[in-house]
Amino acid sequence: MIAFEFDIEYSRDADKFLEKNQSVVSKDRVKTLVTSAMRKIIRREDINVDLIQLKGEPKGTFRIKTGDARIIFKLYTDPALVAFVKEVVFRKDAYR
Repeated sequence: MIAFEFDIEYSRDADKFLEKNQSVVSKDRVKTLVTSAMRKIIRREDINVDLIQLKGEPKGTFRIKTGDARIIFKLYTDPALVAFVKEVVFRKDAYR
């Protein structure tokens, strides 16, 4: 398999949520889930990640469900491959 490299960047809001709610979802868990999602998107691998592309958002915006938290990230491909984690929120606040 060909390896691909990408960066994961976090918004200020996502960093704040992860600092306050480490018992719900850790930064390592988010990194693992986003990496798996990227493999599913880019390589089309059959990986068990609850991932959907959001409608009504800019193209390339995805949501991952994990327990009570939702991870919303945007995939940028130009000039380098970057996953920008816009939000990590509780499910009740994810779609407001």
